[in-house]
Amino acid sequence: MAVLTGVAGLLANVLLILFFGLARPFDGWASEFDWLGLANDSVIVVQFAALVPVALALRARVPGPLARWATAVGVAAMTAVVTLQLMLVTGLVPFEVQVGPVVGCLAVTFGWLLAVNRAGRRSLPRPLVRFGTAVGVSYLAGLGIAGSALLLPGGSDGQYVVFGLAIAIGLFGWLGFPVWPLLARRVLREER
Repeated sequence: MAVLTGVAGLLANVLLILFFGLARPFDGWASEFDWLGLANDSVIVVQFAALVPVALALRARVPGPLARWATAVGVAAMTAVVTLQLMLVTGLVPFEVQVGPVVGCLAVTFGWLLAVNRAGRRSLPRPLVRFGTAVGVSYLAGLGIAGSALLLPGGSDGQYVVFGLAIAIGLFGWLGFPVWPLLARRVLREER
């Protein structure tokens, strides 16, 4: 499952980048590339569904109450992402309703990644812990900075600068997230 979630995540990232680059969703016009958004949303279902067993398997490797608590909360968030994405792709909820809860669930999932890596400092390989910590911190810091940009006047130069900073900082986390389970697969294989 680690390979499936990792590959699905990498594909989802490529689809999202292509969607923003080709469909240009903020232009307000329909595009022949709008299908890339739906494809991204569909692949995220696979990514997060496959991430749940990875999180549960890692829980056996990482001792302590922090890992236990983080895994319980993280798995709930991962499951919610799957449910919300399915509701979006089937047309049960519009993007505008779904996006806020998904962003919250993603923050919790990245918090899980950070917590499990910190709790696993003695039981996981050091390079995996460093990478997972950097991914978690990067995304969560970027999200926090993006949140602060919302406090600035809408459409102002300052808001654009702060959003740009948020993207620059959070992008490593977003792009690195699907790489982490690919790196963790060796640890999970050892558990068999």
